[in-house]
Amino acid sequence: MARQVIAVIIGLTAAFAINWTIMMTNYNLHPLPPGIDLMDMEAMTEHMKTLPALAFIVVLIGHLLGAFAAGWIASILADRFERKIAIGLGIFFTVMGIFNLVRIPHPTWFMILDILGYVPAALLGYWMYLRTKK
Repeated sequence: MARQVIAVIIGLTAAFAINWTIMMTNYNLHPLPPGIDLMDMEAMTEHMKTLPALAFIVVLIGHLLGAFAAGWIASILADRFERKIAIGLGIFFTVMGIFNLVRIPHPTWFMILDILGYVPAALLGYWMYLRTKK
């Protein structure tokens, strides 16, 4: 069981690192207004209204690549329950994504793709593990 826990922790760490890297790239492409307080939800909501679709697409790619990597890496490292772990990671990211979407409004298309994308992305990581396992 310890091996599965370590696999989940490393998968989560990889996902957060990938997502953070892509988010920082997005901030370079679409900088925040000078002096904006990231904790001021009203200011963030107003800023979100000014962003182009590309900014949201980059964020979506970061989220889905992170979930994919978590599912793949955790599946590689866990010696049992790989599929369940991938699904669990996808569900975890879905819940965290919903929390984020409730706090800061996003375009409807983004919310739908974001919420529906995490579990399939993590399962795709599991599938990639199965393909490379052979």
